[in-house]
Amino acid sequence: MSLFKELKRRNVIRVLVAYLAGAWLLIQIADVIFPIYGPSEFALQVLITLLGVGLIPVFVVSWAYELTPEGLKRDADVAPGQSIAPQTGRRLDRVIMVVLALALGFFAFDRFALDPARDIAREEAAEQRGRTKAYIESFGTKSIAVLPFENMSSDPEQDYFSDGFAEELLNLLTKIPELRVISRSSAFAYRGDVHLSTVAEELNVAYVLEGSVRKSGNRIRITAQLINARADAHVWSETFERESGDVFDIQDEIAGMVADQLELKLLGRRSESRRTSPEIYDDYLRLKSEVFGSGVEERTIDELRSLVERDPNYVPALNLLGLTYYFTSGISPGDLSKPKEGMRLSNEMIDRALAVDPDDTVANLYYGWHLLEDFNDPQQGARYVEKAYNAEPGNAEVIRVAGAFARVIGHFDKAISLGEMSVALGPRCGNCYWVLGYAYQLAGQYVESERAMRQRLEIVSSGWHDLGDALLLQGKAKAALEAYDSQQEGIGWLTARAAALYSLGHDDQFEETMTQVLQQGGEDYPYDIALAYAWSGDIDNAFIWLENAVKLDYRFLKNGLWDPRLSKLRDDPRWTEFWDLHWYTEQELERVRLNIP
Repeated sequence: MSLFKELKRRNVIRVLVAYLAGAWLLIQIADVIFPIYGPSEFALQVLITLLGVGLIPVFVVSWAYELTPEGLKRDADVAPGQSIAPQTGRRLDRVIMVVLALALGFFAFDRFALDPARDIAREEAAEQRGRTKAYIESFGTKSIAVLPFENMSSDPEQDYFSDGFAEELLNLLTKIPELRVISRSSAFAYRGDVHLSTVAEELNVAYVLEGSVRKSGNRIRITAQLINARADAHVWSETFERESGDVFDIQDEIAGMVADQLELKLLGRRSESRRTSPEIYDDYLRLKSEVFGSGVEERTIDELRSLVERDPNYVPALNLLGLTYYFTSGISPGDLSKPKEGMRLSNEMIDRALAVDPDDTVANLYYGWHLLEDFNDPQQGARYVEKAYNAEPGNAEVIRVAGAFARVIGHFDKAISLGEMSVALGPRCGNCYWVLGYAYQLAGQYVESERAMRQRLEIVSSGWHDLGDALLLQGKAKAALEAYDSQQEGIGWLTARAAALYSLGHDDQFEETMTQVLQQGGEDYPYDIALAYAWSGDIDNAFIWLENAVKLDYRFLKNGLWDPRLSKLRDDPRWTEFWDLHWYTEQELERVRLNIP
């Protein structure tokens, strides 16, 4: 008897076909179910490997054994007259037909019910990545990273000056529309002895500007050099040794020389409002490094107040104090204990900056944001944001804030586009990925939101809660809970955890967690509580806590208009009434025009 006939007689072929059909069906179901309950791609790979390995014992058993009324027996021990292999074969045929029918049904369900949504998501993601790639490629080789200049002074605490000098150069170069300038947060991640070719590859730039600063008394010595990092070729270098009062002229000269080498035109020189005495400039750079570095203390704010008194027309100091009031609103002692007071002081400083220089980019950008957030005038706010963007279209911070502005007014396509642009300029900017990921989330593109939030976590240690939100909105409650628990801090963690517990069907634990929230002072975080109650379907409590957020003038409340975690409230008549009374309706915001490409 031939091998094929023997395989057929022993039903080996039928068993293998039934096993493969069942395995394929199991893998397809797992591919859909696993993401919902949390297991990673690795779990699916393990399942496929086990099923593949399982073919070997299935083949061996089906060859060596026969199923008889008394159970499995070795094929050699079954007399030909007692074999029921033909009947077993017919049963296997029916099993195969049932499995194939189930597989066909699942295939149809997957193809016509699940695939369209996945295809749309994939197409949107591919389209967005294509736009980002086109944006980067549109600059050609006109791209640069300004690395932190090395501090050559005897005092290592003078790093803030060398960093500030390099940052000012970067800001000047962002005024060139044809030049893609990597953001400070990304470029300054590369310090010390770095390989410029690696920097160029990781930041996707052609040129790198590096240098050093030596400050001694009233004298400064600046060395700068421009490198074609891809070609590993020195393009230009210059050393400047002058009085410290000439620092602004040196920066303008270096920026102009870099522009000349790249055959570009630097649009104008630094305005007088961005010049001051060497002493005030030094104090400004030191305080700026504290605000964006070690953190803000009351002493920092007092020194900034003193700084703007010493030179009331130095716009960068006015802007920095305004942003400091904004950042610390509601968390600092004294006159910053109330959000409204912090916002008032912030607005006052930005107003003063615009009075000195109506064209200042930073002042225009954040005045536009204040008009949106504090004065309920998004139409006029959009004009100021547009003005800032047109002044510095290559400034990653301007693009990031413009993207956040577009997100808050519900223009999600523009918010995502600007978010991708900011990421292209700041591939190591954690805030850029957050703005992008949140825009994706509000737009309902939760897989892309997860991608952005995971990229953010590769840069900064915080952000697990935002990743958890993206997972929860995909229905991956178990994975969301694990993400939340990776950062166990604050009321936000507890309320988010409560939502995940509710999705997992743990109603008792949900209630226990919400009780814990209130015991730990959660009334100071009304929006977070409203989110948890809305997610659980407790509509009345959700509205109560939204109203509490209004009473506390909770800054982030206005994001709730688009927040998918509040989706269960949308069919309630109180929803439109709430936003019409306290801010704007969706229809009103849709009419706002933000004219940014």
